Amino acid sequence: MRVMFLDQMHYPPDGSHWHSLESPDPDWPMIEVAIRRLDRFEWPFVWLHTAPPVEGEMPENGLCIMGGRGEFTLFLSRSCGDVHYEDAARGSKPIPIWESDQGSMVEERSLCNDIERVLVIAQYFAAHAELDPSATWVER
Repeated sequence: MRVMFLDQMHYPPDGSHWHSLESPDPDWPMIEVAIRRLDRFEWPFVWLHTAPPVEGEMPENGLCIMGGRGEFTLFLSRSCGDVHYEDAARGSKPIPIWESDQGSMVEERSLCNDIERVLVIAQYFAAHAELDPSATWVER
């Protein structure tokens, strides 16, 4: 497993301050449970880190999976620019993919509506620390 840390963002339903649940050296079942738990609000996103995260900085070679309820966006954070999952067959309608705190809207074409596909992409990244070549990725 090439993922060194699993970082799960949690926004408690009681309105108390958000917090991050960091798990060093996660195994695949732990990562899968975190992804399946995503719900856009209480659990809006997870990060798969291949290097120790630096507080206050975007991850280097970290995969973010955000969303839930049948829609997910995936992107790789890196110093030379982010790389985003894309499905050119989908439209440009904005979808609220993170509904708590600052939130996030993402165009439909930047979303994957197949949780099993999301899991395949995440598992490939976890094993290789690289983007799944069977998916389409665009730099932004």
